[in-house]
Amino acid sequence: MDKRIRYTLSCAAVLSVTTGISPALAAEQAPNAASQAVDEIIVTAQKRSENINKVPMSITAATGDQLQAAGISSTAELGKIVPSFSVSQNFTGAPVYTLRGIGFFDGAMGARPTIGIYQDQVELPFAIMARGIAFDLERVEVLKGPQGTLFGQNATGGLVNYIAAKPTDQLQWGGHMTFGRFAQGEAEAYVGGPLSDTLRIRLAGRHQFGGDWQKSTSRDDEIGETNRTSLRLITDWNPAPGFKVELNLNGWNDRSEAQMAQIVAVVPRIPDGAPLFPLLSALTPTSRNNRLADWTPIPSQFSTTPSAPASPRHDYRADLRFRQASLRLDFDVGANTTLTSLTAYTRLRGSSTIDPDGTVLRNTDADVMVFQENISQEMRLSGKLANRLSYILGGSYAWYRADERQISTFPYGTAASITLPFIGAGYEGNGLFYNARYRTISAFANIDYELTDTLTAHAGIRYSRTKAHDEGCSYDIPGGNGAAGFGALNSYLRGLVLGLGPVTIPPGGCINVNALFEPGIARNSFKEKGVPFRVGLDWEVTPNTLLYANISRGFKGGSFPVINSSTMLQTEAAKQEELLAYEGGFKTGLFNRSLQLNGAVFYYDYKDKQITGYFQDPIYGALQKTLNIPKSHVLGAELQMNWRPTERMVINGGVTYLKTRIDECSNPLQGATVGCLPDGFYNFDSFGQVVRLTGDVFPNAPQWSGVVDALYTLPLSDRLEVFWGGTVNARSSTPSQLGSRPALGTNDPNRIYRIDGYATLDLRLGIQAPSGQWRVDIWGRNVTNKYYRQSIQAANDTVVAWTGLPATYGLTLSIRQ
Repeated sequence: MDKRIRYTLSCAAVLSVTTGISPALAAEQAPNAASQAVDEIIVTAQKRSENINKVPMSITAATGDQLQAAGISSTAELGKIVPSFSVSQNFTGAPVYTLRGIGFFDGAMGARPTIGIYQDQVELPFAIMARGIAFDLERVEVLKGPQGTLFGQNATGGLVNYIAAKPTDQLQWGGHMTFGRFAQGEAEAYVGGPLSDTLRIRLAGRHQFGGDWQKSTSRDDEIGETNRTSLRLITDWNPAPGFKVELNLNGWNDRSEAQMAQIVAVVPRIPDGAPLFPLLSALTPTSRNNRLADWTPIPSQFSTTPSAPASPRHDYRADLRFRQASLRLDFDVGANTTLTSLTAYTRLRGSSTIDPDGTVLRNTDADVMVFQENISQEMRLSGKLANRLSYILGGSYAWYRADERQISTFPYGTAASITLPFIGAGYEGNGLFYNARYRTISAFANIDYELTDTLTAHAGIRYSRTKAHDEGCSYDIPGGNGAAGFGALNSYLRGLVLGLGPVTIPPGGCINVNALFEPGIARNSFKEKGVPFRVGLDWEVTPNTLLYANISRGFKGGSFPVINSSTMLQTEAAKQEELLAYEGGFKTGLFNRSLQLNGAVFYYDYKDKQITGYFQDPIYGALQKTLNIPKSHVLGAELQMNWRPTERMVINGGVTYLKTRIDECSNPLQGATVGCLPDGFYNFDSFGQVVRLTGDVFPNAPQWSGVVDALYTLPLSDRLEVFWGGTVNARSSTPSQLGSRPALGTNDPNRIYRIDGYATLDLRLGIQAPSGQWRVDIWGRNVTNKYYRQSIQAANDTVVAWTGLPATYGLTLSIRQ
């Protein structure tokens, strides 16, 4: 077993001891069976309310109170309760979620994920939209495995469904205030109740704030401010018996500063170009300190010198605005039959300035502007027949828009060094734009049939058709000196290779070229269909024990890459990926339900997995390109535990094992250099070298991951309780990109992309009213100040890492009425 998992289990034992539990104390308490039973959570994983332990699939769920206690205020932090859930970030600051080894890394805010994010069953089609929605929650549900039958495409690896707290029949109000290290914290409040016999509302808001937490390695400067505000208004109206209307209006504004990167290594993309830039060549890797990083002092566009300004103030604040409106109508149209309509409009727009190269130089800096939009409509009929057959029949329509524009400057980068004779030393960068449209129409059906009182069969299917198109190009920017230079370069190549006449690029024109070295806008489109399904059987062995087995298939739609391109070849769409999943599991309550154990084993057969790789451009070296890996697989197992050994103590935990692998090709090519060859799948790495990828593991998919949380509550009087506990989260090492397996030798350059394993420890201590009306927490997170990395990527001439937070501590005061 991995030493970090052993460390996790050891810390779990320590936590159990430090929470004050001993056999004598447990015997003295002698709680009754009812008070010692673990809490059960009602979920809507199958679009109906069910006990989580009766749903035949692997689910992790947590209530809003549990999320607050664990310090989870965003999707990126769900790994604290879901061992197989991990997050990295791309260069634009957008999160990349991975669940059970299934994820999709892309360099755009508009990348469509493999892990679906939903709010009250309404899709958030782009991962960045989830940044400010995790507040005032009833619960969160993390569903594992393909969820395409009921939720559609782009949920190949699973989905996260946030359930907002709903209006109540009585007046309720409350909130909490948190303040911690680096002057960071949040203020959240809610109020709700009835306005009439048929109308109820709930208004909630949260403001997250904070000071600088990162420090520059080159000067006296800091960065890392948080400034994010979220609001939600939910209205429930029952105009007539059997008719319910729910309107959800929510949104957030984000003016936070981007997290800056650390240098892992300086690796010029064109090695011979390094001597041309002594400032770049002199840089060294950043010390292993979570707080250290570096960035350009002022993002003044087209600056030609790296000198620091008179004032160290900078402006890397985002300006992102998210809005969503959803309307749900539920009609009782007959006995045990409900017609549901779910209509939604979602929009994100704004901009941010990023500096992902980890240096004080303007080596790879960019201004990013984004506009994302989604309109969706779902109609479904659900009910039950003859007390044995439950069904859902429906259809949906969705239209997506993803527009993105980036203006990149890299006067000290070596990517253009070979073109300097044509472009001139004044070349400073270029822009790119990308406009994509997707339209999906689908129909679905799902049934659950009780074969006997204890045996139930499940079957579901969806048919979807998608049309998509995009257009975009890399283009000349004012002062970038690209139009004339790239025009001269492509004219020279066009004559040398094809014997054709010169081309002209006007100022502000596209600089990427087709196979004839003709510049212009690249246009791509695709049509695809998918038929995800799920069939399964579950057996209720006892009232507290469920065995289940499922076979399911899911699809992730095709993907348009958003990258600085020199050729239109880079912009070709990757085709949709397909995942066939086999899973068997159990859910059992033991010892009068004081211990709940849930476990599963699973095997994923992957076809055409989308992944970010490279191709070797003869001019610019290794450039990113989205690839399809023909065959790969995931083998895994997981175990979850919810244990109340005494009336006063709760221990929750989980462990996941993953074995991922890129497999042999079934249809090898003859005479090719990369792709499916007779002895395996080959592609270029970030250094432009051809590497054999067959046998490699997936990025951001640690073989072992685990979490354990212990909480002990001790009554001091009828009005006061004291509690203490902690959480250990651990995971083994994993590569951060394709072609960088952890087992590579120390002389292999790809080893720098390895994310080492780590374990973090969170602690908490507090007092509360037994009724839950108030609570005071003193907490510490990553109290050992463990240094760990969440993502490692190539950034032009540097390889950089984004780290986790250093040790933080603070105080939270909560109140509710």
